[in-house]
Parts: sequence; structure tokens; C-alpha cells
Amino acid sequence: MEFGSRLLMTKSQTKPIAIFGAIFVAAMLTLVVANVSLQANATTTTAADKIGVATSALAITPLTQAVAGTSSSDVTLLSANIKTATPVDLIITHSQECSLLTNVSLSSKQTNTSGFSTSSANAQEQVSVLLDGNPIPVASGDNGQVTFCDRTFYVSTNVLSQIQQLCTATSQICAESQFNSYIKTRDAHSFQWITLNVGSGTHTITIVAHLTVNVSDSGSAMVVVGKRTMTVEPDHLANSLTL
Repeated sequence: MEFGSRLLMTKSQTKPIAIFGAIFVAAMLTLVVANVSLQANATTTTAADKIGVATSALAITPLTQAVAGTSSSDVTLLSANIKTATPVDLIITHSQECSLLTNVSLSSKQTNTSGFSTSSANAQEQVSVLLDGNPIPVASGDNGQVTFCDRTFYVSTNVLSQIQQLCTATSQICAESQFNSYIKTRDAHSFQWITLNVGSGTHTITIVAHLTVNVSDSGSAMVVVGKRTMTVEPDHLANSLTL
């Protein structure tokens, strides 16, 4: 009898424990489902007044010029959206790699009437920032373009013509005299644009590059844009600030 009564008590005590365990498991499942729902909703909304970032490691197709003349092109480097809850000031920073190739080529056949041969090559990249399609000026009244890289390589010499003259004077048969030289560089640069009192709403920030190459006589020029980043930071600057 004593053993049976103990067994009966043990069974009766397990019922409350089982009921409590079921309630606890159900509550935990409810919390997990609620948490998943919150996370799913968070990914579909854009938080206001947060820093926006855009990056790319893809190189822009090079703009080249291999004959006398000028070529230019406008390309979009980066674009991102940012949401502002109230009117704010935006600080936009753009950093990038820029590669330039300038090559000059001279020939004794190019000699002008003064006896000199000349050649030049120019490669340039200018960058602008657009807010909802409109350029942001750096200073009041300008077009907002900033030169990130620019190089002109120029050479002029009369040595080639003198070599040919020496060959003629000594009754020698000389091959055409030539001279070739190039400079190729790759650097990283950064600049900040500031725009004041941007209204509330969702805004599109776009980084645009204007690439230009120019060659005179013989030679070639090339511009390539490499890795790049853009950071858009909302802020409240001094009320007295003017640009």
C-alpha cells in the first residue's frame, strides 16, 4: 500500500509539469515566429537618415584615342538611394582608382618646316555628383565637376631631322628615325561634395564621370576607372553655413 500510494503521487505530480512544459514550448514558438516576422519586415523598408554606401570593383571600359583627335564619354560610376525623414544636409564622399596612359610617337617624316617633330597625348577624368538628376555644385555657381586625374604628355625635338640631314650630307642611306615614349600610372583619389537642406523623402545620388582623351600627331591616350566607393552621410551642419 505504501508503494502504491507513492506511485500514485508521482503520476499526479507529472501532470502539472507536462502542462507547464507545453505552455513554455508554445510561448517560445510564438516568440520565434514573431522575431522572424520582424526581421522579414525590416529587410523590406529603408531606414531614414542612415549612411548610404555603394561600391564597385569592376573597371570602366577604357576610353582610348590612337589617332589624332579627341574623344569623350560620360559614364555612371555609382548610384544609391537614401531616405531622409526631415530636411538634412548631405555629405557625399567619392573615392576611386584612376589609370591614365599617355603615349607619344615621333618620326622623321613628321618634321615640320622648322625641323622639329612634335607629339602630345592628354587623358583626363572629371567627376560630378547628381542629386535626383541635378549636379551638386562644389562652390556657389560652378558646375560641380572635380578633376580626379589629368595628364598631358608633350614632346618636341629636332634630333630626328638632324639625323636624316646627316645621312644625306654623308651620302648614307638611313632608315626612318623614330622616337616612342609613354607614361602609365594608377592612383587613388577622393573628394567630398556637400549639399544643404535636402527635403524629406527618398533621393537618388549618382556619381558621373566625364572622360576625355586627346592626341595630336602620333601617339595614344587612355583613361580607365577602377575600384570605387561612395558614402552618403546625413548631417545637420551649422545654420550659418553657405556654399
